Amino acid sequence: MIVSLLMTINLLFGFLSEFFLSCSILYALVYNSFLVKSSYFNYPLIEEDAYNQTLFVLFLTSILLVYNYDYIISSASLFIVDCCSTNCKIVVLISSIFSIGISRPYLIYNKINSFEYYSIKLLAVFSMCFLLSSLDCISMYLSMEMLALCLYVLSSFKRFSCFSVEAGLKYFVLGSITSGIILFGCVLIYGVFGSTNMNEIFIINSCGEFSFSLSNIPFYIGISFVIIGFLFKLGAAPFHVWLPDVYEGSPFSSTVFFALVPKIVYIMLLARLCFYSFNSFFVYFQPLFFFCGILSIIIGSLGALNQTRVKRLLVYSSITHVGFILLSFSCGTIFSLCCCFFYICLYIINNALVWGLLMLVYNKETETLHLTSFARVLSLSSFVGLGLVVGLFSLAGIPPFSGFFMKIFAFVSAYSSGLLETGLTILFLSVIGAFYYIRFIKIVCFEN
Repeated sequence: MIVSLLMTINLLFGFLSEFFLSCSILYALVYNSFLVKSSYFNYPLIEEDAYNQTLFVLFLTSILLVYNYDYIISSASLFIVDCCSTNCKIVVLISSIFSIGISRPYLIYNKINSFEYYSIKLLAVFSMCFLLSSLDCISMYLSMEMLALCLYVLSSFKRFSCFSVEAGLKYFVLGSITSGIILFGCVLIYGVFGSTNMNEIFIINSCGEFSFSLSNIPFYIGISFVIIGFLFKLGAAPFHVWLPDVYEGSPFSSTVFFALVPKIVYIMLLARLCFYSFNSFFVYFQPLFFFCGILSIIIGSLGALNQTRVKRLLVYSSITHVGFILLSFSCGTIFSLCCCFFYICLYIINNALVWGLLMLVYNKETETLHLTSFARVLSLSSFVGLGLVVGLFSLAGIPPFSGFFMKIFAFVSAYSSGLLETGLTILFLSVIGAFYYIRFIKIVCFEN
């Protein structure tokens, strides 16, 4: 009895931030539901209160994560709390705060006064925290589905807009197919190893009892399906076809959340699968990451050249950056993995700057933002214009901005792994991809 109680207390301290976040979500839902339906308070609109509640809850959750930074625990082999997952959770919480903070003007312009919008974002953050701690295919899949359901709702939340409804429907259909592919891959992995636990699979692979043969082909099919599913979630080519339409049709505030937050979660899960559970077989999947990285940069760069809408331009820009991340990921070393996370953190900062400044120029009378809407922005507002120039130069990788160091670290990781051709490819494609950023900067600074 005492041992069971101590284990329960231990688990509570290990997942203290998640426990606090779940209780806060339930409390916010009950409190806000009661308040907006109360005749005593004259059915108030509480969008501002829900906004402040959400930021306060996310801030306190991040404080609890920092307090529990050195706490390492495994919960019945389903979840794990370690330094790596905690670092990623902190990045997720900070990027969520950024996305919610910079997207509030859009909600005010479009009169989206539903407090449920913020509750759904909190649920998405909650599912991402558990997804980062997942150490089993079952817990990973359930957390991923909970996150996917939240993202489907966020993409179609502007229900009176046919664009938003269409984006939500496309996201739901294609996302459901991808979830089925990932689930089928997990089933095949279970059929080969007899376990869905990543730690147990790592032990089996470490013993050297598993080798490539015709009888083990279901394993390679299964892990390939799981990797393809994650590449779809990341928006890497050739699994990117859903991304431009969904991001374009989604509400601006939801698009900002999609662009800033989930990428680090899927990269972390890919790293846990490829660098831990299936480390000895990473060499077989290395060409897949390399091919998808190269293809993502080519398609992202070429697709952005003819774009006239800002959202679609930044979508193809995100596809390009995912390509650089995958090229660094394909090197297969711990240093390259560190470079990937460094790249993602700087990408989140640059993206937050660009999307936040775009929100200042947003016109509530138009459904979409075109590049021509930013003509003479520098002359009208030097702060917004210079900020956009700095953000776009950084995303293009122009020195001395932070984006330059993102590309340099990707090149160094490839060179240190002995993949000189990959490093040269990164440099060559960076030059090509800078053209559409410079075209946008020309419109901001010089066109009338």
